[in-house]
Amino acid sequence: MAINLLQKINFPNLSIKQRLVLQLGIVTILIAFSLFFLIKNITNQVMTTTQDRLLTASLNSIIDKFYTSNKDISLDLPYDTFSLLGAISEDKLFYKIDYNDKFLTGYQKFPMVLKYGNLRKPIFYNLIFENEKIRVAAIKHSIYVNGKKNLLFIQIGQTLNFQSSISSQITNNLLLIILIFMVLSIILVLLATRIALQPITLLANDLNKRKPNDLTLVKNNVPIELAPLILSLNSFVKKFRGVLRTTETFVAEAAHHIRTPLAIVKSESEIAFLKSKTKSNRAHLRNIIRSIDETNRYTTQLLDNAMVLYRLEKLEKENFSITKSLVHLINVFKPAAELKDINFSTTFNFKSKFIVTDKLLFETAIRNLIDNSIKYAPIETNINLDYKFFNNVHEIKINNQINKKLNTSKSTLFKRFYRGQNSKNIVGSGLGLSLVNEIILGLNGQFKILKYKEKEFCISVQFFC
Repeated sequence: MAINLLQKINFPNLSIKQRLVLQLGIVTILIAFSLFFLIKNITNQVMTTTQDRLLTASLNSIIDKFYTSNKDISLDLPYDTFSLLGAISEDKLFYKIDYNDKFLTGYQKFPMVLKYGNLRKPIFYNLIFENEKIRVAAIKHSIYVNGKKNLLFIQIGQTLNFQSSISSQITNNLLLIILIFMVLSIILVLLATRIALQPITLLANDLNKRKPNDLTLVKNNVPIELAPLILSLNSFVKKFRGVLRTTETFVAEAAHHIRTPLAIVKSESEIAFLKSKTKSNRAHLRNIIRSIDETNRYTTQLLDNAMVLYRLEKLEKENFSITKSLVHLINVFKPAAELKDINFSTTFNFKSKFIVTDKLLFETAIRNLIDNSIKYAPIETNINLDYKFFNNVHEIKINNQINKKLNTSKSTLFKRFYRGQNSKNIVGSGLGLSLVNEIILGLNGQFKILKYKEKEFCISVQFFC
């Protein structure tokens, strides 16, 4: 009944752990108080039964001390029994003996009872006499004198002071034991709750450690109770991966299909530009060609973004030399840099240091960073590219000058399609840094912007072994 009641109780705004602790705590308190009243009741019954047996023994002693003669009876009260009872419990004794409904001896004012038992089964009851609570045993006994049946009505009572004292001590001891039991139980409840919820905590920690682009299925070993949750979670991941792949495929195909007509439009515009003789037409055609170049760059970036998202799901790791890869990328961009009289200055601590990661994504990220450096660096300046390896960390730094200080935050620079004040008249889409950040995070790396408020822009890319 208590368990059903707990199940019906609603605990709003409480976590599973708090609900378990509260429910188990209530159960523990109920058990503790049930044990308290049960033990106290049993103890009182035992003491009452013990006292009843002593009173019964006293009744037997009194009956044994009755003697009959030809015409009368005599009684030798068992004072030794009374003294023994008083010594054991230090309680007062009261008795009253009537012979054929006439007072014989004892306390004459002692209340009479309506029902009497016999020696085998006395009647026991409690009453208040002289402002004290008394446990009384009463019997009716037959005695024959000269062949005539006579009735003895015997009542013997004892105060309950000793029993009350023992009951009070037992109660105090029980309360102390119950308190210790409750404290230990609460500690055990907390430990049991923590152990019971540990699989959920471990699952939550594993999911929190996942990268934003990690859509692999959950394969944690969990209890049977969590199996439906894992199945539902994996089902959702599969559906989400399907939707994401459909979107990526659509973006890639759309970008690919856009590039072909753009190339045709650009070719036709360039031919029209060469044939045009008026300045206004040539200006319009020049704007069209520039817009086509920008659009073409957007589509290229969208293709790269779709490729990166797809590739991050299934990394194709390989062992390659970082220095050789960096030299190759510098050679690729040298012609573009020479058009602005920009020189590359490199510092490699190691001639050939290898790393195990996805080479295509690695080179895509570095290519975007070098391309940005060339676009935003002033004419006749240097681009410094440094590589060093320390404490199992590969670090690549790219440093270049810029025309103006950047009055913006670092987080803003990572936003998609964001272009700062220095990007005027520079072809770009605003996807470069955001794409690089996704790649570096996907490869368990770290991407930092070290300098950007002065007329200098410095970035750091770190890969951990």
